[in-house]
Amino acid sequence: MLFGLVPAFQAASASTSSVLKDQSASVASGLGQARLRKTLVAAQLALSLVLLAASGLFLRSLVNLMSHDPGFRTENVVTFAINPVLNGNSGQTAALVDDLRHRAASLPGVLSVAASSIGTFTGDDRASNVSIEGYRPREEEDMDANVNPVTASYFATMGIPLLAGREFADSDGPAAPKVAIVNETFAKKFFHG
Repeated sequence: MLFGLVPAFQAASASTSSVLKDQSASVASGLGQARLRKTLVAAQLALSLVLLAASGLFLRSLVNLMSHDPGFRTENVVTFAINPVLNGNSGQTAALVDDLRHRAASLPGVLSVAASSIGTFTGDDRASNVSIEGYRPREEEDMDANVNPVTASYFATMGIPLLAGREFADSDGPAAPKVAIVNETFAKKFFHG
């Protein structure tokens, strides 16, 4: 709009009679140029309207995202990702994660530290087949559920409330009985409420 104002001011300040004389001389010789100019102006106007509509929708989406509650804490949360497999020793991943958690927890101002296999808003997922005691799956029913291995205090760190049960503890390791935290949809489907 700013770049369009300069030619508009120049056109407004030009003498009408001189513009008409110039135009009358060029009308006879340049009907093709006039059509091209009109086509370019129409294309510019159409493109401008599309861009204005798209930017308005984008701004509206940003406002909606700012007012939407994602279900977890977003203030004062810092995330980062590591890939210990790139180091070549994937057997020590759990020890590395525990060491990083303890070192990060000792930093000044840090209230809580947790780790997850799949980061928040990464768009990644991981599924595992589940079998529920007492539940008979229908034929062709998909028994895969998205899973995300997390450490102790993950839900408290992210500000995700638990409706029932307990959070994972450091004692929930490979030697302990298997535990899982499921969402409300999973509980309603497989445990009938």
